[in-house]
Amino acid sequence: MKRIITLMTLICMAPTMADFKTVKVSGFTGSYDKPDGSATATELVIPSAKNTQIEIKLTGIENGYLLTYGDQEFTFENPPAFINDLQDGTWSNVNYSTIGKNLSSSINSLYTNLDDSSMSLNNFSLQCSESRFFENYGIQIIDGCLKNGKIQLKYLKSTTSRKILNILDEVPEFLGVYANDTIVKDAKLTINNHKFSFVGKIQMGMSAKVKISGHSEYQKENNRIAIRIDKAKASFINIKNKIFEELKKSESDTMKVKKPYIYLLLK
Repeated sequence: MKRIITLMTLICMAPTMADFKTVKVSGFTGSYDKPDGSATATELVIPSAKNTQIEIKLTGIENGYLLTYGDQEFTFENPPAFINDLQDGTWSNVNYSTIGKNLSSSINSLYTNLDDSSMSLNNFSLQCSESRFFENYGIQIIDGCLKNGKIQLKYLKSTTSRKILNILDEVPEFLGVYANDTIVKDAKLTINNHKFSFVGKIQMGMSAKVKISGHSEYQKENNRIAIRIDKAKASFINIKNKIFEELKKSESDTMKVKKPYIYLLLK
């Protein structure tokens, strides 16, 4: 769960280079092998348009990464630990656009290999809308998506299973189960005026339907994401306490846990 949440914060690495109405990326496909990566896109509007085959390059530098395409350069300094842990990865047909006050994104496939685990996903989509204006484009997106949005995921597989098993160890279907992989299928997260609802199927040898609901918001005064979990069940078994027990073990400088809240601190 921590890794999935962290993915939401990566967008804050984006510099102040666009407003909510001027970004579009189509057919973004590429690979990464630490510390460098390369990709192509069929369309890129950030903020000026390029409509021919575009080559994009990511190069590791002393304090972060240098992103170049055409004659444009952007530096991402002091990236989060998730990026530093990434060893290699591939992705295909990533599409992203903000039109007016609406944002949409989709990923056909993604594979990442970290220091201690790997993850793959297929058929991911995101829709959300602008709420408040911020000069930082990434903050503007996070603020809007935490108020009103919808995320759908057809398939995700992760080799990180011990923490999930610890959360589900009181669910009858998972008693005595040993699994190397965690698979999530047909997951859907809906956020309406900061109230969120998550439904998905988790498979680890056996399967269970997981439902989580609560409240999410970006707190400008503290520059952090606040997630409040109100209910969490797997096959009608309450797993709320187990979720917080496991997240508490993973606290860091950028993630703090204080039941019923999870705080993600943005730098």
